[in-house]
Amino acid sequence: MSEPDEKQAQDEDFALIDRWLKGDEAAFVAIFNKYKKRIYALIFRFVQNGIESEDLLQDVFMKVYEKIEQFNRSSSFYTWLYRIAVNACLNHQGRGYKKRESLYDNDQALDRMHGGYTDASTLDVDLQEALTQLPEKQRATFILKACDDLKFVDVAKAMGCSVGGAKANYFHAVRKLKILLEDYRAV
Repeated sequence: MSEPDEKQAQDEDFALIDRWLKGDEAAFVAIFNKYKKRIYALIFRFVQNGIESEDLLQDVFMKVYEKIEQFNRSSSFYTWLYRIAVNACLNHQGRGYKKRESLYDNDQALDRMHGGYTDASTLDVDLQEALTQLPEKQRATFILKACDDLKFVDVAKAMGCSVGGAKANYFHAVRKLKILLEDYRAV
């Protein structure tokens, strides 16, 4: 997205938030509808489970609903929302979450995915499996940077770390993925 497009999207989000804060519940529904597919895709890449992804999606938007007054507009709403979603995923995994079903066995969940993120016809199964072997912060950073195409400054905000920390996590993630996917480079 170009800078003018990002600015326009941010202005639209701020206008919806202003309406919502004044009691217009339809504005919250509009925000939910605007971001639900992208946030679901992000969550699904973390937990690789359709039912758990839907539960976490609801949790994320409940937290947004409860905490919207704390959004201070120092970053885009999108970045703030991503931070909430990433934290929810990391907290979920930290509670002893175990992957109960394979990403590739859940066709119904894949059908719900937002185009371009994990389209079943173009899904790189081995990369997805390799991602599950990365430490949480490296996986999250890689997903936000490589899959969601966020700038490092936005990755850092979403992860609650410095830009240097985001770059280091990404560098280590890429290095580990190269090792994990070495068999494919030899072909």
